Amino acid sequence: MDQDAITLFNQQQSPLLRLPPELRNKIFAFAVGGHITDVGKGHSIMNVYRTQDGQCKPHKIRLNILSNGSLQRLSPASFNAVCRQLRHETSGMYWALNTFCGSADDLTFFLRHMRSKAQLLCAVKIIPSGYVMCPDRYHPRSSTLNYELASTLQRLRGLGRLEKVVVRLGLSDSREENSVDRVVALSRHALEWVGGKQGLVVEVDRGH
Repeated sequence: MDQDAITLFNQQQSPLLRLPPELRNKIFAFAVGGHITDVGKGHSIMNVYRTQDGQCKPHKIRLNILSNGSLQRLSPASFNAVCRQLRHETSGMYWALNTFCGSADDLTFFLRHMRSKAQLLCAVKIIPSGYVMCPDRYHPRSSTLNYELASTLQRLRGLGRLEKVVVRLGLSDSREENSVDRVVALSRHALEWVGGKQGLVVEVDRGH
């Protein structure tokens, strides 16, 4: 049986695919969404490189899924591999319904190399390496976001569907009583500067 015949058979005979579209979408969203996807460049979360035209380019970015604090080997994205019809109906859900989490550097890398998929993201969590806040060189008595975090936030401006950004504080950052409000205000400024993102939710995770 060829692929077209299999697709037609599934559409006509599969109990799941014969359900009304709105009900199917609720089931798919429950199965695919609600996860935290950890993105990275090393160790078990890594890029696979392939040499092409004399250049070493990222071939694939592996993503591990963290659900309730435990590492899972099976990605919700594999739901798309069941059949052609499921892939067609759910391919964008994985990116839109999960939170993508990583260091500022890893998220920047991810956004650069997953451009079309990144445009579907609705929620991002940034875990900066080191302090979130640093002295402001233009205002020595004040503090500002570290350069790495600020750069990543500015890169997020290009994500048209983004609805929520969470910034995780380091232990030293969270000692300051006003650090949460300060980080939220500066993060929102970095995201809204030039063009703006209206209605975007910005939150801080104290990391405890």
